[in-house]
Amino acid sequence: MHHTKTCLYLALFFLMGACDNRFELRPTCIDLPASFTPTNAQALFLEIAFDQEFGQASERLRKWNSPIYIFIDGNPSDQILQEVEVVITELVALSTEIPIVEVDTREEANLILFLGAKEDYIELIEPGAAGIANGNSGFATIAWNTNYEIIRASACVDIVNFSGTEFIKHVVREEMAQTLGLINDTEEDPNSIFYQFANAATAYSKTDEQLITYMLGEELKAGMCKTEALGVVE
Repeated sequence: MHHTKTCLYLALFFLMGACDNRFELRPTCIDLPASFTPTNAQALFLEIAFDQEFGQASERLRKWNSPIYIFIDGNPSDQILQEVEVVITELVALSTEIPIVEVDTREEANLILFLGAKEDYIELIEPGAAGIANGNSGFATIAWNTNYEIIRASACVDIVNFSGTEFIKHVVREEMAQTLGLINDTEEDPNSIFYQFANAATAYSKTDEQLITYMLGEELKAGMCKTEALGVVE
């Protein structure tokens, strides 16, 4: 983790569903051959979908396999709320398989976007984030079952302790994308919304859009090894 960068984006990871009746025994994933040279999109995908900033990397893909019900929580300004709606509209357009629907209550949601003070997010949404939230403008959490299907997610964008409309727009876009399973940052692609260092991007790059479409499509499957997933991601 680079403490010197302008902003930090953190992720918590939870393994859920130990008694899931659909649990499948899977063979150990085979490492990519040393001679393999990924495309730019594949390299970014491997970094943000399988690696993670905290904890151990996952050898299998974590992915939604059910409709996503989003609840917008907190106290965003009208301008920020408008940007959130733009981002959700873009994600809906990029999805070819997974429905994305806004709902009116937390109880209906399996994805909560919280726009407010991180302290309130920790108290109301995700107490487990208390140890990593200090000093950070945004972070995302995902929970998945034993079949690597994402079953719950949330994101916090701290609009109380951080300011600047363009900066907040950037954080909203990154954290929303991370709740889809693209949960890590990258040091390699400065054009990506996932770029780890100071980045003024307020739009998804073409590669970002490509990877979001894969994550919201039917060809990639939850639980795929890297070798299987790269048979889909070009």
